[in-house]
Amino acid sequence: MMSVTNLPSGVTCNPSTKTTSVTAGLTSILDFLCAQQAAFADSVLLTYRHFAGFSRVCGRILTTPAQPGAVYTGTFSGPPGGVQAPGTVSGNLDATGAANVFTDIALYGAYCLLANILGQTGGGTVNVTAAAGTGTC
Repeated sequence: MMSVTNLPSGVTCNPSTKTTSVTAGLTSILDFLCAQQAAFADSVLLTYRHFAGFSRVCGRILTTPAQPGAVYTGTFSGPPGGVQAPGTVSGNLDATGAANVFTDIALYGAYCLLANILGQTGGGTVNVTAAAGTGTC
């Protein structure tokens, strides 16, 4: 079994492993389908809203150019005890290369969302106050 190793950053191969037989003294050639990941920028926009009895931080994860279907993971952080549920988010970006996410919060203060898409991390912050928020989540 042969595996592809020591790939440059952003290069993926499918499959990354192939099976072959090599006779002593002979050479075997295996073609791996490898591709360089397209360069893209990721960004996170955060807003907030107040509801009766709780508040919510709303996030919009964006990629340019769009990375539709890409897997994302994200973690919200804020003042101790502020982030309620869900504190972590994950899924696939929509057809436009974006995702809407949220977390409920219990305190005013600065909140952050760090999102990872295809190995790249982007983040956004918002300061939640008693003033009405402009979020749409």
